[in-house]
Formats: sequence, structure tokens, C-alpha cells
Amino acid sequence: MMASSSGSQFYKTLEWVDTPSEVEETVTKLWRQEKNGIAVDCEGHNLGRDGTLDILTIATMNRKVFLFDVTKLGATATAFNGTGLKDLLESDRITKLMFDCRNDSDALVHLCNVMLAGVL
Repeated sequence: MMASSSGSQFYKTLEWVDTPSEVEETVTKLWRQEKNGIAVDCEGHNLGRDGTLDILTIATMNRKVFLFDVTKLGATATAFNGTGLKDLLESDRITKLMFDCRNDSDALVHLCNVMLAGVL
């Protein structure tokens, strides 16, 4: 169920993404940000190879925020493989703005088999 919200000084729209079809639809939107780049953040319990990856947040320059429910989707099979999300995160064609992404990257590699590229 893709829920959305609007009306904040920080974001124009906020969308909750928790089905494979919504992931595919959202990834298509995100590829349109190739020129501007995206901001990426991961949240989880003890984030890293020994913890969990629960929420993947991706934001665009036009203040759209997408929250991917990795817990519901499943870290490997559903959320990343076959939906285009893995390709997006591993592409160096789109810049990803991240702050101190060591644990994010560790979790993505070891829990989701995703090797980040194009990180600034």
C-alpha cells in the first residue's frame, strides 16, 4: 500500500513503498533524477552486517521522499532483486548523496547483496 503525505517545509511529498510493484514504479521515477542525483539513507537495528536493514529512504532534489519498507519487502528477494532498486543503487550514472555511509554500505552489501556506486 503506497501511502503518501504532503505539507512540510522539508518535503513536498512522502511516500511509503511496501510492495514489489510500488518499488518498480518508484524506481522508474527515481531514474528521472539522473541529472540531479538522489539522497540515500538506511535505518535499522544495529545497522550493519550483523544487524537489520528496516527502512531505506531515498529523497530527490524536488523534495520527494520515498520510504522503502525493507522489513516487509524482504531484504534480498523482493526489495532489491527484480525491481530495479539494486540496479539503481549500484549504478554510477546517478549520484547518491550520503552522510557517513559506512554502516549503510555494510548492511547493503552483506544483507542485500547491493554494492553502492556513485556515492558522494
